[in-house]
Amino acid sequence: MFDVFPDNPTDSKTHAISDISLSMQFVLQNKTAHTMPIQRHDIRNATGVFEERYWSPTNKPVLSEDNEVQYIIHRVEDVTEFVKLKKLHLQNAAPQDDLSDRLFAIETELFQRSQELERLNEQLLKKNRESSIEAENLAKDIFDYKVALDAADIVAITDEKGTIQYVNESFCKISKYGKEELVGQNHRIINSGYHPKDFFKNLWQTIGSGTIWKGEIRNRAKDGTFYWVNTTIVPFIDAKGKPYKYLSIRSDITENKQSIENLEKSEEQYRDIFSNSLVAIFTTDVATRKIIEVNERCASLFGYESTEDFLVSFDVNAHYLNSDDRKKNWVILMENGELQHVQQLRKNDGNLIWVSIFTKLNQSKTLAHTVVLDVTSQISFQEELSAKVTERTLELTESLAREKELNEMKSNFVGIASHEFRTPLGTILSSISLLTKYTEDCQKDSITKHIDRITSCVNHLNAILNDFLALEKLRKGTVDCEVNEFNLRDFITETINEIDYLAKTNGQRILYSHKGESYVNQSAKILKNILLNLLSNASKYSGEGKKIKVSSKVNENSMTISIRDYGIGIPFKDQKKLFTEFFRAGNAKNIQGTGLGLVIVKNYAALLEGTITFSSNENKGSMFTVTLPRYLPEAW
Repeated sequence: MFDVFPDNPTDSKTHAISDISLSMQFVLQNKTAHTMPIQRHDIRNATGVFEERYWSPTNKPVLSEDNEVQYIIHRVEDVTEFVKLKKLHLQNAAPQDDLSDRLFAIETELFQRSQELERLNEQLLKKNRESSIEAENLAKDIFDYKVALDAADIVAITDEKGTIQYVNESFCKISKYGKEELVGQNHRIINSGYHPKDFFKNLWQTIGSGTIWKGEIRNRAKDGTFYWVNTTIVPFIDAKGKPYKYLSIRSDITENKQSIENLEKSEEQYRDIFSNSLVAIFTTDVATRKIIEVNERCASLFGYESTEDFLVSFDVNAHYLNSDDRKKNWVILMENGELQHVQQLRKNDGNLIWVSIFTKLNQSKTLAHTVVLDVTSQISFQEELSAKVTERTLELTESLAREKELNEMKSNFVGIASHEFRTPLGTILSSISLLTKYTEDCQKDSITKHIDRITSCVNHLNAILNDFLALEKLRKGTVDCEVNEFNLRDFITETINEIDYLAKTNGQRILYSHKGESYVNQSAKILKNILLNLLSNASKYSGEGKKIKVSSKVNENSMTISIRDYGIGIPFKDQKKLFTEFFRAGNAKNIQGTGLGLVIVKNYAALLEGTITFSSNENKGSMFTVTLPRYLPEAW
């Protein structure tokens, strides 16, 4: 403004710029309007001559919502005629009466006119202020709307014939044309050929009648690609009620249309897969837990005539064997979003089938899609295979255990044979060597001593060989079992007497007691072998002066014999292997023995249809109990 109206170069007393600046400072500080003094400006007219002009300026603020000055409206009123009349009056102020009267009349008229003019100016100023504010607000709103519209939508304006007059940047971006390529063209430049002619005919009939048209259009960009826009075309109507231009507002819906097309294709593929799938599939409404969709395969699997029959008749409780499991599975599905498990279900005809079930919730957790596979044959095959594997594993385990046992037996046998045979043979050889030196009669006692040692060693070797022979006969089943009736009490007493010499040698006493009947029908020969073996063990593993208790009892149909010693006992860790061939307990390694005695006793007891049990505590002794039938058939 100061560039347009500079200070008057011919009048050094004019201060237009400084006056305006001071007035605006006043408005900024006080936020109220300010009317300036009348200003003089020499304005160059069309012929180049300066004319003297007088203006009455007013500055008025436009305040924002925060009560801050946003704009200043500068309003100028031309008062040149008023000033010129006043100057003319001053120049012609003579003492002439007629002129004075005329001057008075003119001044009075001018004053009245100035008052009216001032009043009108005030009204005009007020109206201009309101109009200025409204115009400012309207301009700002229009600008904001345009910015928002350009940013959010694709905008184009055409004349009544459809010729493009304006396009925004969004239109150029999506169509890939420049503004200079679009303006002056018809919308046919972006026609994709997708829509039929009737489509556009209906569009033009609608907007031509002054009605807004809305719809979706597929257009073609400059590079040949297609895009979809949701379109609204607004006709602008002239005074005659005819459209003179059209505003087209579009939004890009290409991705949405593509998603819909992909969804339709996916749904079509899903329907094809769902209906023609070789596996059973059904869909459940999560809210109601009702099956709302099922394919033919699933209906057939559960024994229904059709999918319609399935949806109408399916009762989950009739097919699931355990309702609690079904409730637990549903909870797991809701927590994890999916569930896979194998379970047994019941078909419509009552037959049971094994199925593998996989269920997954959709993204919104409103539907549960389930795939069911019949795995009955696989489960049966697995069960058969598992049974065979278990059987073969058991056989292999037993075979390996037996082989290990045999290896241990061989190792033990070699060790035992080496020890048990070497010691007696060494004793025999040394005694024979000494006997050759004892030739005088005075050495008779020494000779007798060595002969006894030889006899003892030979008997020991003989006992070992007898154990080997007895075990071999038991394995081959060639043991002679002669059954006869005898008095058990007298039988046990005689057997104790036979071995009593061994106990007395160690300072031991054998105590015997009996209860019940006396006569039994059993194999005395085998029973004697059992007793001798157990009694010799009791004496061998007991210290000097220890007692050995023997008790027997005969009931109506059974008989029991118990032998109790107070010797070294059997360590707990060795007890489970006690009846294993050639096994020796850890605390009995230095005591003579083959590790076959108890094995032979157990086999003898089994041969007589009986059993042998024991209880033992290390360093406290052991008790062995043999239980046999009282009557063993003679023809056995």
